[in-house]
Amino acid sequence: PAGTMSIFAGNGQQGTPPVAGQATASPMFPMGVAVDSAGNVYIADGDGFIEKETPAGMLTIVASGIYEPSSLAVDSAGNIYVTSAYTSICKVAPDGTVTTFAGNGVRGRPTAGAATSTSMTPTGVAVDSSGNVYEADGTYYVTKITPTGVLTIFAGNGSQGAAGTTETTPAAGPATASSGAGSVVAVDAEGNVYTG
Repeated sequence: PAGTMSIFAGNGQQGTPPVAGQATASPMFPMGVAVDSAGNVYIADGDGFIEKETPAGMLTIVASGIYEPSSLAVDSAGNIYVTSAYTSICKVAPDGTVTTFAGNGVRGRPTAGAATSTSMTPTGVAVDSSGNVYEADGTYYVTKITPTGVLTIFAGNGSQGAAGTTETTPAAGPATASSGAGSVVAVDAEGNVYTG
């Protein structure tokens, strides 16, 4: 809050595997971070690991073997949702079990229906208080995935918009009618979704 920076995790070197223990002593390749309600920090390590660091600075390995993890989010039950290789979203349960939550492993445009049956190009992920997962997709969509795995298009019309015109700016009105849905997504406490 005072604007003072300190090193919270990582020893300044990339390397595998990360080392459990004092977080500042471990090599890592951080690609994304998320924080839970208890102040634990989760790190998507680009070398295939999901790490958890306590407020006291102790690091543990939550999951391994996730291909090219980047963005991640954690829900109120401690489940972690992480984008993998820009083709899918993995779910990591509190016991470390990894399952595919969304995506069929093929990069492409998402379509409404069963989340694990569609192509996607996830670049960002967020989760609301009801357990709905929002995916910022690289094909200019934001999707919403229910806890039961049903995907709908939440925002964006699949178009970046024409360069040099007002279409490059998202338009006020129905979210699914606007071009230029962003590559990141966040949800606030009231359930409002933000993308940019």
